[in-house]
Amino acid sequence: MVKSGEHPHEVEITEPCDAEIQVERNVASFVDEDPNFDYHDTPPNFDDEGCGEKFVRLKKGSGQLQFKQVFDTLKDFKECLIDYALKGGYNIKLDRWGKEKNGVVCSMDGCHWRCYCSFHNPIGKWVVKTYEDDHNFTPDGYCRLLKSGVVAKMFMDEIRTNLDYSPKTIQYEVQKRFNIMITPDVCKKAKKKVIEMIHRDHLEQFSRLRDYKDAILATNPNSTVELDTIIGDDGSELFRRFYVCFDVICKLWSMWCRPIFGINGCFLKSTFKGQLLASVGRDAI
Repeated sequence: MVKSGEHPHEVEITEPCDAEIQVERNVASFVDEDPNFDYHDTPPNFDDEGCGEKFVRLKKGSGQLQFKQVFDTLKDFKECLIDYALKGGYNIKLDRWGKEKNGVVCSMDGCHWRCYCSFHNPIGKWVVKTYEDDHNFTPDGYCRLLKSGVVAKMFMDEIRTNLDYSPKTIQYEVQKRFNIMITPDVCKKAKKKVIEMIHRDHLEQFSRLRDYKDAILATNPNSTVELDTIIGDDGSELFRRFYVCFDVICKLWSMWCRPIFGINGCFLKSTFKGQLLASVGRDAI
């Protein structure tokens, strides 16, 4: 260290200590974190410190099964089985399905392929504890896991967009995409289930319109919200129309737009049809 009294025009300089040097080295070695990293997800391979076992987790939709593979829920395990069957064209079926142990086996005679999954208490997840990956047959073009409920989930978006989506089209698309045949009866039941789910979703949403109205008024004071209903033949209350005018839009309109407005609208192509109308104005400048 140089004394300031001997050189009045020089700044006192202090050599960094070992701890400061170590901190600088550590900071220099830092790297930016991956923005796509999911801190809540389990790594593809991880060890359970309590029992010293090694487990594997694969990404959803991969269509792969593996010994010691981990699933958060039993539903995830079943979805993985369906992806596996569709990807490889395997005709597998449920062997047992309960609260503690669940499994599937190959539907073909003489094939020893099987997969069993059960809840593993030390880690609190479902784990594949028996897996014999030994298919000794040629795919026959069928899959017993493809029941109407599974097919309904596969074609939910298509049927929701187009209610005229026919069971015959469903059958054709399954064969085209996965080279698997399903019966017309399965396709009809699948579409019926989708229609029921869509109708149930709409009823639930319409029943929450008053909550939606209250939420708008609570978060946008002085706004105008009108909900109009009618009484049906059975005495139930039915939706008729809904009107919203936010306070901030009303104020800005009167300040910056010409004192005239038009109406623009379109027909809704959803299950319940109807019209959507919106007011249209022009800037004063």
